[in-house]
Amino acid sequence: MKVFIGILILSGYNTVPEKKRFGENASDLRNDLVYNAMRRDQFVQIMKYMHCADNTKINPNDKLFKLRPLLEKLKKFIENWKAEQCLDYDECMIAYFGRHSCKQFIRGKPIRFGYKV
Repeated sequence: MKVFIGILILSGYNTVPEKKRFGENASDLRNDLVYNAMRRDQFVQIMKYMHCADNTKINPNDKLFKLRPLLEKLKKFIENWKAEQCLDYDECMIAYFGRHSCKQFIRGKPIRFGYKV
């Protein structure tokens, strides 16, 4: 699971058309770290069957109910994290074109539709 999460984090920096393309032999798409760490079929299987929440207990008032258990566990990272004295952060848009009530539209930006982070 550590390797799987590492690949997901790396996919934010090294974008490919589909996440399963990391395991291809084409030199323009393949990332050697990912290629040597996990096989493509194994990555696709984990992506397909990994769920963070129980779909039988849907909370209609919580828009992020599927991610809520994962977010609760990530709070422990924030509790144990010691901030540097000079810390700088910025916001960005994650492109998303599907339907969701959390999606935003910002006119005049390179990524106009998506989630603001």
